[in-house]
Amino acid sequence: MMLLNSLFDKVLINPVDRGCSELFVVSGYASATFANRHLSASTEFKMNLIIGMPGRRADHLGFISLYEKYEGRFKGFYLNSYPPVH
Repeated sequence: MMLLNSLFDKVLINPVDRGCSELFVVSGYASATFANRHLSASTEFKMNLIIGMPGRRADHLGFISLYEKYEGRFKGFYLNSYPPVH
C-alpha cells in the first residue's frame, strides 16, 4: 500500500504514538525548519538526522539551535564525503 495523504502524521508522528521512542533519518537534504516542526509535534522521541548533502550556513545555525533547544533529543550529523550522498 502506498501512502499518499497525511504523510507527516502517518510516517513521522503516528509511530511515536505507537511507542517508538527514537527516529533515525537519513536524507540528502534537510532543513532545520522541518526538523523543528517534527520535534515540536511530540515530546516523546529522540531524532538522529544524517544529512548527505550539507548545504547553507543558515541551516547549520538552525541545527545548532535545535541541538540547544531540544537538548538530549536531537543529534545532527553531516556526511562530509565525495561524492555527496542523496
